[in-house]
Amino acid sequence: MRRDTHTVDAQTPVDHVISIIDTNDIQRVAVIDAGGKLLGLISDRDVLAAFADSREGIWQHLLSRLAPAGATRRQAGNPLEGKTASEVMRTDLISVREETTIDEAIRLMADKGLKRLPVLDGEGRFRGMISRDSLLRAGLGE
Repeated sequence: MRRDTHTVDAQTPVDHVISIIDTNDIQRVAVIDAGGKLLGLISDRDVLAAFADSREGIWQHLLSRLAPAGATRRQAGNPLEGKTASEVMRTDLISVREETTIDEAIRLMADKGLKRLPVLDGEGRFRGMISRDSLLRAGLGE
């Protein structure tokens, strides 16, 4: 399990979540409450899906941000502007407890087609993520 997973609270602006994903070259951020309980996940896929549904799409949005300083920038619609993590996060999560065996985690991931599993302690607090590649490394004894 990776314990260095990035977390944000539910009121974090989505722009900040996107920055965390980009700056750290990661694919998802966990949303937790003040007590550390997992509320949801936001992935790069969720962010891209919001732009896929918008009128102009992500390319126009990115191009508008790349215009030279002082140039007239055509404002492309950002469907996530002003939204918070709680408005974008996925809450239909499958998770496991810390005491879950590797065999059980592998079976669950294979059966559900999951790339990652959030890991919770006995109180439901977020502790980290199990990924397919970490399970393979553990299985190979690396």
